[in-house]
Amino acid sequence: MSFKTVLTITGPGMGDGDLQIAARLCEEVDAHLAVLVVVLAAPPPLVSMPQSSPKTG
Repeated sequence: MSFKTVLTITGPGMGDGDLQIAARLCEEVDAHLAVLVVVLAAPPPLVSMPQSSPKTG
């Protein structure tokens, strides 16, 4: 059993040229096109937690 899938990895800042080439290739060989869009998210903010004081009692 043969699989015909083309995977292209792109990002939001990339042009459409690579996607168009991959789409044309898939049309020529009758394959499926899978697109993975990758982007790095901003890290979560660093929040300092209040320190608890030792209980006296």
